[in-house]
Amino acid sequence: MLFDPRRRAALTFAPTAVILLLGAFLFHVATVWRDTDRLVDRTWRADAVLRRTLSDLEDAESGQRGYLLTGDPVYLRPYEAAHRALVTDTVELRRALATLETPPSELDSLRSAIDQKLAELDQTVALRRAGLGERALAVVRTGRGQQLMARIRELGDRFRSARATRSAWRRGVRRCAGTRRG
Repeated sequence: MLFDPRRRAALTFAPTAVILLLGAFLFHVATVWRDTDRLVDRTWRADAVLRRTLSDLEDAESGQRGYLLTGDPVYLRPYEAAHRALVTDTVELRRALATLETPPSELDSLRSAIDQKLAELDQTVALRRAGLGERALAVVRTGRGQQLMARIRELGDRFRSARATRSAWRRGVRRCAGTRRG
């Protein structure tokens, strides 16, 4: 009975079921791909803000160092510009890292280290402005500023490691999907 209604129904349903299952699978792959792309894009944006923050901190340090050594206010220009930029940087950095579900404790640690570093820079500049250059240098010699920058870089490296993992995940998803991009 080639044309038995039950057999005909089974032969009609089987390909339909396969097509529906394949469609569901492809939809799932596309969703994972899209979500992974979005996560990696947010990660790269956050990394750019982190790099800018570190650069601004280094500029502030450089200006501070020049001013402490020479007493010439011209060295305060990069320090002051970096200080203004860091106000925006830290807000953007916190927002960018929060979109990546960075643990609040890491966000707080990073913000605290940046705030402490800025306070150390401000303290030494204020001491030098007050004519207390030796006291300013004594603060620098404690090594606290260097420790804070090391901590900030360590937290940044931790973030970059997570970014590298996300990028590898995206490459794996694309490889599974059979595409060549990124």
